Amino acid sequence: MYNVLIHNAKMVEFVLVPRCFQSASPLEQMQLASLNVLIWRFLVLGFWIGKKKLIGFGCDGASVNIGANGLRRFLEDVVSWIICFWCLAHRLQLTLKDALDKTLCSTIDDMLLHLYYLYEISPKKCRELNEIVESLQMCLDETEMSLSKGNRPMRSSGTRFVSHKVAALNRFMDKFGAYLSHLTSLTHDPSVNSLDKARLTGYMRKGRDGKMILWCALFHYLLKPCSILSKALQDDNVSIIDAIQGVVKTNKSIEQLKATSWDDFPSVKKVISRITTSQDGISTYQATNFAQGLAHLRTINDQLVDSVVTCLKN
Repeated sequence: MYNVLIHNAKMVEFVLVPRCFQSASPLEQMQLASLNVLIWRFLVLGFWIGKKKLIGFGCDGASVNIGANGLRRFLEDVVSWIICFWCLAHRLQLTLKDALDKTLCSTIDDMLLHLYYLYEISPKKCRELNEIVESLQMCLDETEMSLSKGNRPMRSSGTRFVSHKVAALNRFMDKFGAYLSHLTSLTHDPSVNSLDKARLTGYMRKGRDGKMILWCALFHYLLKPCSILSKALQDDNVSIIDAIQGVVKTNKSIEQLKATSWDDFPSVKKVISRITTSQDGISTYQATNFAQGLAHLRTINDQLVDSVVTCLKN
């Protein structure tokens, strides 16, 4: 790993800092006392690196790590000069979650997670979904539903944080008609328990009013620049300079969203281009009839989009 030395805002030189993996130790309990003992064994009894050589400590945002009486407080009491930092990619994930809370994006996030586990544990449901997709692809052209091999919902959470959600949204929007059709049949399936059936019925109803697919497209476009930043922050060779440049670039990309109407976002335009309206005023997306007309899909106003973008930027 190379560290950059900077003096008076100018790069002085690159310094090679060798890295090595020391050990992995299991925790008996995820409690502060167990963490303190483990850290102390590492510093004093294990590798004898000495606290004078300890510079920084990285962790996630768990309260046991960064809480008022957490591990950070313990380390700062023992090593007063230590720099404790919270994983930037994890902070980005939580910031986005707070920014989009109490909107339909939060419902979509919950839905993606439940759909993933619905198919993950049931090969039978996966086979049924594949059959529905094949039937739809026979009556739709490639502009309405791609011929990609993957049909099962993708996991929307994991170590790659934001990029997982972007990939999951891509899959969901592409196979939306198949998912909604399968949900409809599952709500009448006696093998599905009552709790899951009620949840699936709720998703089905929200999907049919036309808002769900449009919000998915909006959610996708808002997360895309943040996904690029999240991947950059998790790169093995990322430096402080790279992180700062990534944040600045992402802020500029998000700022540009304010000057663009939501229905001009590429992902939203792609969804709208796939919607057809009959003479009776019935709007259809991938052979799925919405309960309301196309006008109902335009209920997302610029003020709400602007407030979401502002939260993301901050």
